[in-house]
Amino acid sequence: MLKKKNIAMMMAVATVATTVAPAFAATQEVDEATLISKVEEMLNTKYFDEKEDGEGGTVSEPHQNSVYKITVGSEVIKDKKDLQRAIAEAKINDTKLTVNVVDKGHVKVDGRILAKEKTKYTRYTNATLVEDAKAIVALPNVGKTVVYYNEQGAIVSDVDAVKAVVELASGKKVALVEGEYKVDRTKAVDANGKAVNLNGISVEAGKSVVGFELAEDETATEKEIPSKKLDSLVFNAKETEKVQLNLNDLYNEKGYTKSGVELVNTLIDANIAVNNEATIIENGKEYKIGFDKTKDLSTVKVNEAGNYELTVKIRYVENTSNNTLAKDGKDVKLVITGTSHKDLTQVATDMKIDNDQNKVEEGSDKYTSLEGENRFETAVEISKAGFLKLKEKAKGDKIQAGSVVLVGENAIVDGLAAAPLAKQKNAPILLAKKDSVPTETMNEIKRVLNKKQTIYIVGGENTISKEVEAQLIKEMDARIVRLAGDDRYDTSLKIAKAMDKTTMTNAFVVGGEGEADAMSIAAVATKLTANETTAAPIIVSPEAGLTQDAKDFLYKNKTGITDVTVVGGTSKVSKQVIKDVKANVETSDTVERIAGADRKETNAMVINTYYGSDALKKDVNDIFVAQDGYVGGNGKLVDALAVAPLAGRVEAPIVLATDNLSEEQETVIDTLTDKHTDSNANKLTKVGGGVATAAVQSLLKILGLN
Repeated sequence: MLKKKNIAMMMAVATVATTVAPAFAATQEVDEATLISKVEEMLNTKYFDEKEDGEGGTVSEPHQNSVYKITVGSEVIKDKKDLQRAIAEAKINDTKLTVNVVDKGHVKVDGRILAKEKTKYTRYTNATLVEDAKAIVALPNVGKTVVYYNEQGAIVSDVDAVKAVVELASGKKVALVEGEYKVDRTKAVDANGKAVNLNGISVEAGKSVVGFELAEDETATEKEIPSKKLDSLVFNAKETEKVQLNLNDLYNEKGYTKSGVELVNTLIDANIAVNNEATIIENGKEYKIGFDKTKDLSTVKVNEAGNYELTVKIRYVENTSNNTLAKDGKDVKLVITGTSHKDLTQVATDMKIDNDQNKVEEGSDKYTSLEGENRFETAVEISKAGFLKLKEKAKGDKIQAGSVVLVGENAIVDGLAAAPLAKQKNAPILLAKKDSVPTETMNEIKRVLNKKQTIYIVGGENTISKEVEAQLIKEMDARIVRLAGDDRYDTSLKIAKAMDKTTMTNAFVVGGEGEADAMSIAAVATKLTANETTAAPIIVSPEAGLTQDAKDFLYKNKTGITDVTVVGGTSKVSKQVIKDVKANVETSDTVERIAGADRKETNAMVINTYYGSDALKKDVNDIFVAQDGYVGGNGKLVDALAVAPLAGRVEAPIVLATDNLSEEQETVIDTLTDKHTDSNANKLTKVGGGVATAAVQSLLKILGLN
């Protein structure tokens, strides 16, 4: 007999869902009445021409004039009676009834439904939508990323795609859908519908692109509307109980939870058994359940809420105590939802294991997470980890705050330059909305600061308004110091000038559009800002060359600044920037560039340069990991920004990752950290949400903590 598993804990975190989604979305389960109503509605949706069958033939039966072709298996559903017979058969056999729907191709013109259209526009096929998607992504300073989807809404490779969603540099997303009109990828438009010239387009101009005009032929011709398969309707004659589960309750950054281990290993037991059955104990009763990995496990797909979803069917075979069907004949469908496609796919993969040797184990708890419900709360959690509350006695590595640095919630570049100032002033970096300080942020300010102390506001009034100043004065009677220039470049210099320059020996230059590359250096700049004396400013530069004010700053401080490092490739910081730096420092030989092929390689190179020497190796026990901004945009880098002063204080690098680590990152972390027999010697801290379990698990393994 198989080892018994108790999945009561897994069921305890679940909630039964009985509602049916009203939208006609991905493969949709409906009740009997809804199924009949939807099918009747589709059968009664007819072409304007009564002789038109939508497939190039002649109508001989009424159903052929319908816009939709409806089938159950190989049988065509011609009317309501056909459907009712199929439903009755499903009830007799106690099975699912899957109704497949194909739109034979139609367009509405002046209220008439037609199978052909006279138009200059053409419609996408799989090949043409993939071709256009790749071409748009390749547009310099315009394209960004593309994700492909199949008919069920699951992420797939391009060859299986019926839809491509292209994210532009502007943050806007363009959907290219099989059967829908093609766009002209050479004719970009802005938010006002005006044409944008793509020839030699700049970074700023690229951000104005929000879409493309439709592609036109030279003359209008009559064209067939291509058919397309719609999502299936499913009626489950055998009533199945649906249970919603959250991925984080089963599998999170630490690995599998106790509930996750029990669930997955129970299904593995069923895979091992010849009859695909396992024995479990639930609510004090013993059951045999069935699980066939080839039938009872769906693929990971995108649900209506935009999250990822995995469906697992557990078939209750019998109650072994009295040999009767368990659960009154009802099966349980587990619907697991989460925000990480990679993690949910890993769970699905593990459920297919069919041997005892590879069963899953409970994850490690040997790391810390600094994470709130949003970016404001995450910054607060970081502040709490680094700073004592008022009058609190010394505790671990925590210190008393001398001030607070307040940054706009989306002002990544301003905040980046402010990181060394925050370290020098013993100040946490907290986030504000444009016109108000969130409650959680204000509470943290009051926790670490007395009234009448200094609060630095970084950025202009378009980022943090006068209303915020007024709120801080009203609630804290604070001394407000605003550090703001005409643009991000000038603001970085205002911050640099506010720092103590008496022992300034290093400076860093980053590109105004290279947030991801530059974020790696924030912790380094704060690391070199030690004991409130050594200052390492971060100067933000346009791609084409240093501003005159930046040149003047370096020249005036050239006797103190002996090392300048430019971070980022030539697309973000040109060769001219290097020339400008060298022309305004004492010794040009001390000017270097750090740049990798992508943000992860740059991150690895920065870590290796500033933490990888033999002298430092023994001291690098702490590692922080935060989102790299590759998924979801550079705004996701805000967590890494907030933790930079804390990382600098404990001389810990920040690893930037989302789904996984690159080979370069794994190599450099492995070489600069020791594998200690004392598990407390190394420490990993995840900052914010969105970092996949795979990335955390890789770091735990490298640090010897798993």
